[in-house]
Amino acid sequence: MRNAQRGESALELVLTLVALGVVYGIALIFAASISPERAVRTMEAQGYSEVHVIDKNILFVGWRGCSGGDAARFIVTGKNSAGKSTQVYVCAGYFKGGTIRVD
Repeated sequence: MRNAQRGESALELVLTLVALGVVYGIALIFAASISPERAVRTMEAQGYSEVHVIDKNILFVGWRGCSGGDAARFIVTGKNSAGKSTQVYVCAGYFKGGTIRVD
């Protein structure tokens, strides 16, 4: 059952979809392994104190305010150097540190 225009069989299509699913699954496993401690260290390095991680997202973080190279987004609260309580996002990738993003 070959598609004459594309030269693909149904089996090739299924194998391609399975391979994409495996790659996506591996990416999710690595994203889940990014520790909230990375977000805490990022905040403390920028002068924040009393840092608490509220939530972690690993799905579609590029659509949630982080860059395409980020794998996790943390919602973090803490006190800035002026003593004001703030809530920010900390975006983290596989081979990079964290980036603080303000809403």
